[in-house]
Amino acid sequence: MNTALFVEMCRENLLPCGAAEAERLCTFADFLLAENEKYNLTAIREERAVMLRHLCDSMTLVSYVPEGARVLDIGSGAGFPAVPLAVCRPDVTVAALDATAKKVSFISAAARLLSLRNLTAHAARAEELAHDTAFRETFDIVTARAVSRVPVLAELAAGFIKMGGSLLLMKGEPETTSRELSDAGPIMRRLSLSHERTDERTLTDCAETLSRTIVIIKKTAPTPAAYPRRYSQIIKN
Repeated sequence: MNTALFVEMCRENLLPCGAAEAERLCTFADFLLAENEKYNLTAIREERAVMLRHLCDSMTLVSYVPEGARVLDIGSGAGFPAVPLAVCRPDVTVAALDATAKKVSFISAAARLLSLRNLTAHAARAEELAHDTAFRETFDIVTARAVSRVPVLAELAAGFIKMGGSLLLMKGEPETTSRELSDAGPIMRRLSLSHERTDERTLTDCAETLSRTIVIIKKTAPTPAAYPRRYSQIIKN
């Protein structure tokens, strides 16, 4: 990866990224593409596209995370936004969660490669791990990037979030996101989750434009012990 090109892309998109962080993120991107030949971790393979759609996109969350926060990234996949958050915010601890063991193994290997002591990876299903006392209501921030619809994510995430903490959802088209939030109203009320605001962000590189909607949801009371339910129940209702 061309580090100078990535630094310039971050500058053009008003994303804070120093030389040291850019070097580590480009090293991570190179590792991702090399391992992708074996494990099919991402369909995005072109250099500039990886920089924009994976690295820059993930970095849009950096300013939303409070100092010293404990962060959980649900459905982290190939490590987005978990790895960029851990690189750009050494003051926070990041836990990457994914149900696919090979992806968790890749994130763990990336953490070792980049010497990221503030990043761990866990292979588990969110609806099960949220009932584990070591994880329940212990995170200041929970993130999810292009994982599922808002009603599903709200239930999967609520049990992990501390009282007063936040759920940050990285979504796409604003109108679709608005409809999903409306659909999520009943379950969010049962889970004491409140939609605080929705921010729209556009990232650009030459002829390509990436539109991102960031949904900020606050937790105002403890999650009832019955939630989250089994995944089959979540998607059915």
